[in-house]
Amino acid sequence: MITIDGAQVERARAALAGIDNGFSKAMATSLNRASEGFITDAVRGTTGRYHVKASEVRKSLKLKRAGAAKLMSVINASGRRKSISEYKLTPTAPTPGRRKELKGAVKKDGMKALRGAFFVRGKPFIRDGSGLKPIISPSVPQIVKNKETVAEAEKGASMRFRKQLDHEILRLMGVFKR
Repeated sequence: MITIDGAQVERARAALAGIDNGFSKAMATSLNRASEGFITDAVRGTTGRYHVKASEVRKSLKLKRAGAAKLMSVINASGRRKSISEYKLTPTAPTPGRRKELKGAVKKDGMKALRGAFFVRGKPFIRDGSGLKPIISPSVPQIVKNKETVAEAEKGASMRFRKQLDHEILRLMGVFKR
């Protein structure tokens, strides 16, 4: 949730009153820029805390942009749960002749031993009471929801919105060109 200063919005409305759809255009552009920045900050924060590629995080986040008629942008995250081998796993393949304990990690805070885990056709499994079960880890949208990551991204987006709104006011008033 991006925090918007009401006083700044009222100043923008007053400054752009004489320009046709000026306020709506400035708000939509500012919201879109802030949303794009949110995604950038969320990708950076997630890749800094977890063993995941930036391209995977970016691919899971979809932005529905704001328009002059609808002043709201929405970021949705979607994706499936993944195997631990898609994050960080060592060894990455079976080691015939010597039994090596599997270790895995989703978060960049150290590898954890996966007790009783073994490879079946290149994927890590564990045996439970009902049979073999793959070792499943969280989806990318689940790890993007990290509280620290979201707080940093929201703070950056709010700052970008304020800065961009000031820029758009000046641009629409003709002070300088985009």
